[in-house]
Amino acid sequence: MRRRIIIIVIITGAVAYAPWWFSVLLALGAMWRFGGGYELLIPAAMADLAYGGPAARFFGLAFIATFFTALAVTLSKILAKQFFISP
Repeated sequence: MRRRIIIIVIITGAVAYAPWWFSVLLALGAMWRFGGGYELLIPAAMADLAYGGPAARFFGLAFIATFFTALAVTLSKILAKQFFISP
């Protein structure tokens, strides 16, 4: 549990100071290593609040990173059940 909190703090720092692709790689690695991924919604929402804005190509959706993070978490749960994979 302590490692998980430290990883989320690192990912949150990466959202603030690192390139977006580094934050995405860290988040995917954390999702793969620890399973779940619900706590990744917090850094995604922070990134959307700090850097995001409505984009015409996403139908005016302002929280694009949060939406795709929630989609990735949901798909990982569904696929884990389909393939009987548990962390």
